[in-house]
Amino acid sequence: MYKQVRNTWDIRKKTYDEINIIFDIKNETGTCTPQGQPFHFYHFYNDLMMKLYYYLYNRNLLNKKINLYQMSQCRTGPLTYILESEIPGLKVYDYDLDYKNRKMNYTIILSGKWSQQDFPVIDAGVPLPKEIIKVWNERPTAIKNNYKKNNVPKILFIKRGKIQKKQYNKFNIDFNLTNGIERRSIINNEEIENKLINEGFVVRSEIFEEKTFREQQKLFEDIDILIAQHGASLVHLYDVKRNIAVIELPPVLCQYFNKISMVKNFKYIDGTFLKKNDDYRHVEIDTDKLLDTIRHI
Repeated sequence: MYKQVRNTWDIRKKTYDEINIIFDIKNETGTCTPQGQPFHFYHFYNDLMMKLYYYLYNRNLLNKKINLYQMSQCRTGPLTYILESEIPGLKVYDYDLDYKNRKMNYTIILSGKWSQQDFPVIDAGVPLPKEIIKVWNERPTAIKNNYKKNNVPKILFIKRGKIQKKQYNKFNIDFNLTNGIERRSIINNEEIENKLINEGFVVRSEIFEEKTFREQQKLFEDIDILIAQHGASLVHLYDVKRNIAVIELPPVLCQYFNKISMVKNFKYIDGTFLKKNDDYRHVEIDTDKLLDTIRHI
């Protein structure tokens, strides 16, 4: 097992071009993120990646080559490629497979439980502080504010699709993920889309499971209104750099995205559009109520 021999703050006083980080922060059940799902997109983004970026930024480590060794319970699986693309110089390794062959560089140990770390500790699902969001939005790979004013509102309508389970899975780990559309869906997506277009709105309708991380982000650069059913794709609200309106379609299972919208000063509207509710996870939306709400934004 690894042994911690240096205080993490010492790195500010010395010159190291390359460092090793062992990531072994666990919750009470012995798994990685506060919710125990490092490969769940929302918790990966909110509870791991943005905090890790801020940790590195706050210690002036972003200008170094970083070898991140994930313990088995902390594997980010299919999302590993996002860590490597969003944190320049970062390379992710499997601790069990690769640490014995590590280079003898300065090593930082991030271990123990979340509540005991100087790693930014915020309960799962709680929106991150403005300071962390600001640093995240100023990173080199952040999306731009490419908004182009239009006479009518521009709407991004996100529809749920099927998860690409094998895509970007660096370590070939078999994660048991259900498809997004299996967990929740909107029965009358096509009706909503057609009514929005007929009303004269500029509508972009997208299935995020078919998009790369970068393609998903760029869709938020030039919108006025976001319409989406409750789901992890809404975590991209962190990336938006202008005021927008957010309509979260039911079922609204928690207040994560309402709270993110509050931190970002967005206009947030939820859950009043049910037309049919035989199965509360697979719902029919009252399009007349939805349109009337949009007209008054």
